[in-house]
This record gives sequence, C-alpha cells and structure tokens, in this order.
Amino acid sequence: FDGRVHAGFPYLPVTLLASVPGYLLGDVRYILLVAMVVTALALRRLASDRIGRAAAVLGVASVTAIPMLDGAWTEPTSVVLLACLVLALERRHQAYIALFLGLLLVSKQYFVVVLPILWLIRQWLTRRVILISVGLAAAVTLPFFVVNPAAFWKAVAGAPGAPLRPDSLSLLVFSVNNFGWPPPWTYGVLPLLGGGLTALILALRAPRRPAAFAAGVGLTLLVTILLSPRAFMNYYFLVSGAFLIA
Repeated sequence: FDGRVHAGFPYLPVTLLASVPGYLLGDVRYILLVAMVVTALALRRLASDRIGRAAAVLGVASVTAIPMLDGAWTEPTSVVLLACLVLALERRHQAYIALFLGLLLVSKQYFVVVLPILWLIRQWLTRRVILISVGLAAAVTLPFFVVNPAAFWKAVAGAPGAPLRPDSLSLLVFSVNNFGWPPPWTYGVLPLLGGGLTALILALRAPRRPAAFAAGVGLTLLVTILLSPRAFMNYYFLVSGAFLIA
C-alpha cells in the first residue's frame, strides 16, 4: 500500500531464519522439504517396530505434505524441531534437548499453551538445559524485538480484535456460522482457556515419557485450534505431526 509494507512478518524469528538458506538457493520451500525429510529420518530412528518404521515415511509423504510444501506453509519447521527434541529426549542427549527445546518454543506463537506439558519431561530438564534453552530462545527473539517492540508485538500477536474467518476449519467457526454463538468477545479467550486447561490436565495425569509429551503437544494444540477463530490445513499438519511422533 503506497509502496510500503504495513504488515510485519507474522511468525516468530525461528521461522524467518530457517527460511534464509532456501531463499539463498532460490526458493524458501527447499528448507521445508529438508525439514520433512529430516522428520521422516527422526521418526525412523524413534520407531521400535516394523509398523513404526513404515509409518515414518508419513513424515514426508502424508496426504497434506505436497499442499503444505506447495503453499510454503511454515509448520514443517516446528514439526521437525519437535521430532528432533523427542529423539534427543529418548537418547538423553542434554545438549540437543536444550537446542531443540529452545528453538521449538519460539518457532510458533501458539506453543505458549503447551508450556505446562514440559512438566512431563522435567526429569530431563536440568538447570543447565533450562538455562541454555531460555538463553537460545532469547538470543533468537530479542534482536528482532528490541529494534521495534511495538511493531514486533503487533506482527506476532496480530491486531487486537482480529475478525473471525468464516472459512476456518474449527468448531468455534462452525458454531458461529450455524448458530451465531458464542459472542465475539469470547474469540480470543476460548482457545487459550481450552488449550491451557488441556495442557494442565495432561501435565498432571499423563505419563512422564517423551511419547506422552509429544501426544500432549498434539492434543493441546488440537483443542486450541478447534476453539480458534482461524484454523486451516497447516494448523492440523502440526497436530498430526505431533501425534505421529508420539
């Protein structure tokens, strides 16, 4: 508009930085393809039987893989980070746990709702792992934030009172489209409330294992998305990726 970009990059910096190698090679989707292949390899390493090893191919050959790649949706970046984190947890490699956890938490805004589920892997989260993860997340995010805090927050948090998308694939949108309920003031509250409560229940009741952690991430995000005013195929790609990892 008037030769000026009025909307900032709508994702956290990990997504932007991960796209740079692909951009330099001529197409940002190259890095997304690499992410899918690495996810499949990580799933292969996680598998303990023939079914698991066969299912690993879904990391790159699922029904939604081609549309995700073609549309340059960014969720494969988060899926590969989650897969590598779970593999590091299974192998008890603390340095990699710190690396992938720090990057995962600042790869997408809605990972804030899964924070309680970290309780399931607390035996792996030593003080050193936590400090490195937080330090890495801050090192990636803060340089972009300090340049213009207001613009950064507006870009990643979205405009206040953003309208409901009637073409979204969520229970909230279905209910609003068909019954005119619930009222607009609930749109921002419901996903955080539903996802947060799901995460808390899972943190208290689920087994303390890496697989349960991945499943908890998937279930928490699923509830959050189903109650969101905006939800599309790429959102569910991340959910299904978490379940596949579990």
